[in-house]
Amino acid sequence: MSLRKPRLLVLGITGYVGSSLLPYLSRDAFEILTIHRSPYTSNLLQSAGIHSILGDFTDLELIEKTSSEVDIVLLLAKAEVIEFAQAVGRGLMKRVRDGKTGGRKPCVIRLSGAESFVRESGVRAEGERLSDLPGSKLADRISWNHPMALTDRMLIQTGSLSLITTKIVFAGLVYGRSPSRIGYQVASIVNLALARRCVEMISDGTGRWPSIHVQSLCKFLSHLLIDVANNPNQANGSGSEGLYFASTSEHEQKELLEAIASKLHLQNLVDSPNLKVVAPNHVLPLFGRRGSLVFGGDAPFEPARARLLVPDWEKGTASLWDSLPMEMAGVFGVRQRGR
Repeated sequence: MSLRKPRLLVLGITGYVGSSLLPYLSRDAFEILTIHRSPYTSNLLQSAGIHSILGDFTDLELIEKTSSEVDIVLLLAKAEVIEFAQAVGRGLMKRVRDGKTGGRKPCVIRLSGAESFVRESGVRAEGERLSDLPGSKLADRISWNHPMALTDRMLIQTGSLSLITTKIVFAGLVYGRSPSRIGYQVASIVNLALARRCVEMISDGTGRWPSIHVQSLCKFLSHLLIDVANNPNQANGSGSEGLYFASTSEHEQKELLEAIASKLHLQNLVDSPNLKVVAPNHVLPLFGRRGSLVFGGDAPFEPARARLLVPDWEKGTASLWDSLPMEMAGVFGVRQRGR
């Protein structure tokens, strides 16, 4: 007996990654749902074959209720809000308890970031490659205090209960234009530099940092969703074994920051093309919880599972360096429109 078409709830479908993912989502493979606060956008999504529920992400009861009515939840929004992911988890667990799974084990897939990882000593990983193959004990390397890592740990613990499947995709610096906007990580560096009239760097900036084009990330997410849909009760990893890396290249952080500083200085938007060095312990008080997103770190990935899941994994997208002028120009355009 064949299983019915799975119901997929995508939270964050009109955001940077979500809007790029839409063309990859097969309406034949999934019944796709989302939640959006705008009636106008909801109507547009409805016309595209997506069932859009009018609501707000602050309504955790709605998040829980809607999650209890689907088979798979893809979390692309509210990365740092643990209560948001907890509401999704409660909804999927309720689906199990109420006996409404229809033979499919519910699954939540979350998009997280590379900066969650640390060494066993508690220092951010340096000079080592991290593999996502089962048995790598990656869960032991996730920070206890990084704001995004708190949600990661909660989902790993939830997945270990075996009632639902949990999968976490750790992406590095995501770049490239999506239908809705430019990438936020390069934009964060540029906006911070414009505000402070200089480009700043943690320590010597020699750390290697993974990166991925948004289209490659969406290709991977679509393959992962199809894999979950086709094998709902053979999860190929859940909890501590359900961790995936998504990167197609890596760069030296100093090299990226120098390129940005040079371009900004040519336009007289910063005072010097030279980088200002910032001590690691100054990041949190100066720049808040997103400091590591702006400055990066040193956690090179080995995306072994992506290579197994996606044909031609590292081919066919523009490099970070090719995309950099477009991303910076996009920041200037946004700022000019906001004046």
